[in-house]
Order: sequence, then structure tokens, then C-alpha cells
Amino acid sequence: MRKLSTLLSAEAESEKWFRSLADSTATAIFVYREKFLYVNRACERLCGYSATELAELNFWELIHPDFQEFVRNRGLARLRGEDVPARYEFKIVRKGGEERWLDFSAGAIDIDGTPATVGSAFDITERKLAELALVESEERLNLAQRAARSLSWEWDAKTDALEFSEYANELLGFPAYDLVKTGEQFARFIHPADRPRLQRALRRTLKSGTDLSIEIRCVSPQGDVRWLAEKALAVRDEAGWTTRIIGVAHDITERKIAQEALFQEKERALVTLASIADGVIRTDALGAIDYLNPVAEKLTGWQLAESYGRPLGGVYQVVDEESGTPALNPVDRCLQEQRSVVYPGARQLVHRDGGRFSIHDSAAPIRNRHGKLIGAVLVFKDLSQLREVEDEVNHLARHDPTTGLINRREFGARVEAAVESAKSEGTSSALCYLDLDQFKLINDTCGHVA
Repeated sequence: MRKLSTLLSAEAESEKWFRSLADSTATAIFVYREKFLYVNRACERLCGYSATELAELNFWELIHPDFQEFVRNRGLARLRGEDVPARYEFKIVRKGGEERWLDFSAGAIDIDGTPATVGSAFDITERKLAELALVESEERLNLAQRAARSLSWEWDAKTDALEFSEYANELLGFPAYDLVKTGEQFARFIHPADRPRLQRALRRTLKSGTDLSIEIRCVSPQGDVRWLAEKALAVRDEAGWTTRIIGVAHDITERKIAQEALFQEKERALVTLASIADGVIRTDALGAIDYLNPVAEKLTGWQLAESYGRPLGGVYQVVDEESGTPALNPVDRCLQEQRSVVYPGARQLVHRDGGRFSIHDSAAPIRNRHGKLIGAVLVFKDLSQLREVEDEVNHLARHDPTTGLINRREFGARVEAAVESAKSEGTSSALCYLDLDQFKLINDTCGHVA
């Protein structure tokens, strides 16, 4: 009898010790068999229900609906003897409706010959929320990099280890994230012409800690070329040595293609302007020169390099052909009125050396794609040769080509003008008639030359 009482006393003492330990721990502990047989104080605090309230609740009522099937499947798998993790994470719904994340583990015990479940859990809500926030942040970063067509990378200067963001495969067009683990491996995919520049830039960053900024070409195993704009910062240790370089690579392939197309278009435009026979001068919206074609250089006497940025009036000086007084250039009026301007009549351009020659000029506004005035273009033609031809034609129309004397038509016009002047103004004129004896004989025998 004493032995039995001693055993019962020991069991009571053990249960008392267990309850004291369970109530003092921060880990929620419970025993469950169709209903909660025991919960400690931490369990009450965790779920918000008292032990009395929990005794009336089903275990599944505490589990968040999104996780009930998951927890049930885990429990059934354990009963089937399958190898499943002893610990797992899920959410519960507290008494007030608040959701909390648990780190949960459970095991089987025997109570009075009947199996029951003993479980323990602790609140991991803050950690889980931080993890989810981190995952969400990484997802946003990946989406941002995908939208910006950029990737992040980190290079260890000591070990040569190189890490890319996961978007590298999509951006570079080959599995760089999986294949490239070192700087040496990545160098194999750099265009041979760009490797020396990249090596010099890296050495400069390693030595002085200056930021890295360079544009390079990356060539995939299939031969596809991607232009990358690399920007990076050096990370130094306490001794001042660069240990890592962290950077971002932005895909600028489309921009490079557009730049090349624009360059070629500009080259074609310059060749076209250089080949035409007219002088062309382009100005900005304030009338400052930013381009002269070769013909304009020849006609004004100014080179593009020395005239760039100068006001147009200091290079392109125009005077009235008859009076010689300064005349307005059409660009001033074009910029002021924002329309094309053509000046009729004879005008002369004053060369840098002081010479003058007749020109015909016009100006038109230059607008950007939004319609804003950004400058003007002046086109002018040298009329010197045309004027010489016109003068020669006029002279031949009034003079005999052999003798150089006025012809019958001009003689008649002058006599008529003299008669009209005498009638209207009362002026006097004289007509002298010279007759050469036997001129017809000389003319018919020897010809006009004689």
C-alpha cells in the first residue's frame, strides 16, 4: 500500500512539475484528442481564447481556412507513417479575428491507453511578415528590372565570384545566371574590342575607388550582340581596399541601334547638303549659327569652326545692290514671324574679304516634333554667273557682235528716246550721218571683217 501511494505521489509530483514548466514557457503547448484536454497559458495568449473556451472548440476552427487542407493532409500522412516534416508553418485566426503565423510541431502520446496529440507552437508572425515583405520587395525589384531592361550584379575582387540577378538570362539572351559564376567566365562573352576598355575601367575602380561607368557589348553564344551601360560602385574594407564592386547593367541595344540609324541619317544629310550648289546656313532659335555647308563657307569666307555660335549677322552680311546700304537677312524676320521668308529683288552678299556678288536668298523655320520653333535654315544662291550671262545677252541684243557697235534696233530705240525727250523736256539732240563711198563694194568684196 505504501509503495502504491509512493508511486501515485511521484506521478502527482511529476504532473505538477510538468504543468509548472509548461505554464512558464513562451511556447504554446496543448494536448488534443477530439477536444483540447490541456492548454498552457502561452497557448491561451497565442489564440486569445481561455482554456475553458478552448475546451469547447474544435482544433480546426482555429486554423485559417487557407491552411486547413494543408494541415489535415500533413496529419493524415503522419498517421500513414509517411516521412513528412515534423515542423511546418501555417496561419491561425485568433478570437478577435486577427491572423497570426505559427511555427507548429506535433507528436503522439498515450493517455490511459488511448492515443492523443501533443503539440507545440510559437508565434512567428513578425518574422513571416518580414520574409513575405522581402519576397514581395524582391519581386518588385525583379519586375522593375524587367521593365527597365536592367540587371544587378556583384563581383568579389578577391575570389572573382560574380553574381547576377535572375533576369540576366532574359536580358542577355543566354543562361548567364546559370553559366557565368566568375568575372573570367563573363569576360569571354564581352566583345573583343571592348575587353581592354572594361579591364582598364575595372583597374581604375579597384585602385582609386572611383565609380565605374562604361558601355560595352555582350555577345551570346549564338552571336547576338547586346549593348550594356554598366554603372557600379566600389565597396571598401576598413583598410581602404576595394573588396567588391556592385553595379547595374542596363540594356541600351535599342538606343544604340537608333543612334546608329540617326548617325547614318545625319551623315546622308550632311553629304547631301555638301553636294548641293546652294549655300546653306542653319541657326538656333536665337539666330546663332550651328552649321554651314561647304558652299556657304566659300561664299561667306567663314569656316564652320570659327563661325559656330556667332550671330548670323556677323557672318552673313547683305546689302542692297543699287544703294549698297545694309539689308535685313531673311532669318531675322523668319524667327520673328515664324514663317518662311523670301526677299525679291537684287541683293548682294559681302564676302569676308570685302568682295560683293549678287545673291538670291530665303529662310524657313525649323520646328521639333511638338511644333516648337528651334531654329531656321537659310538658303542662298550665287547669281554672279547668271548676272554675267544676262548682261552678255542684253549686250548682244543691243550691239553688233562683230564691230561691238550698237545695232539697228538699239539705234532706233535711242533715236525714239531722243525724240520723246525733245518733246517732253525740250532737250536737243543731234544725229550725225556718215556716208562711205563705195562701202557696198568693199563690203561685198572683202566682207564684214575688212
